Amino acid sequence: MQEKFKYHSKSRVMQLTHLIFVDDIMLFCKADEESTVLMMQKFKEFAQVSGLEVNRMKSQVFFSGVREGQKVALIQKLAWDDVCVPRKEGGLGMKQLLRWNKVALGKLVWNICQHQESLWVKWAQAALLRGENFWKVKIPTDCAWTWRQVLKLCPLLKNIIWMQVGDGRQVSLFYDSWACELRFCELISKDEIAVWGHDLTVSEWWDGLNWTIPDSFVRRHPMLVQIIRCQKLSQQVDKAVWKLAKNGLFTISSCYEFLRVKRPKVEWHQIVWAGCIVP
Repeated sequence: MQEKFKYHSKSRVMQLTHLIFVDDIMLFCKADEESTVLMMQKFKEFAQVSGLEVNRMKSQVFFSGVREGQKVALIQKLAWDDVCVPRKEGGLGMKQLLRWNKVALGKLVWNICQHQESLWVKWAQAALLRGENFWKVKIPTDCAWTWRQVLKLCPLLKNIIWMQVGDGRQVSLFYDSWACELRFCELISKDEIAVWGHDLTVSEWWDGLNWTIPDSFVRRHPMLVQIIRCQKLSQQVDKAVWKLAKNGLFTISSCYEFLRVKRPKVEWHQIVWAGCIVP
């Protein structure tokens, strides 16, 4: 994100971002969305750490050499970020559409992980995954926009979804999060995984009663072997677990809450949003 920040054209040489006076501070950046959003994000981080918030009533935005349409777009962007914040955090509680779209795509990730019996999941497994584990797939250069956005969510959701092993037939031994919620591919090199097989499932090292872990794996990873041997497989079907819900099932609300940027609570929200008072 830091790489996306661009300096104001008159302060680029000195890499100047701010000037501090007795009672005021002036901040400079390029008039584009990425730089502006990044600057506002730093305001929020400062408020969370210090408890001090910018007084918007006493703040102003100045533009130089910027077209009127671009000015309006940037100001609306800043205002909309404030609107799409829960009431208890000083906003109006509206949903941000871009984030809401990510949540909808997150539901697709969940459907894939739990091997949902739907036409889209079956098509994705056959045409897009082609037998590979979802967490192992890299973003192709020529894929559709929707699939690209789904894969972009992997870094965000990979630690939120884990597999509760039943018979182990649908759980990747190396790429799914399962034993003690570990993902073995993060602890073992790709070259080592290639020795035993990238597509190996948990059930392939289980004979129905005991673990049949290869000696080469036992010698190289004794700690992981202990973790694996503490697990017992059953005749039940493997199932995905959503960590953000008590019942382990995906919900739109929990995913949206997870993806949004949190702000400190404001003390006045109960007064403004009281049931008998019109804001």
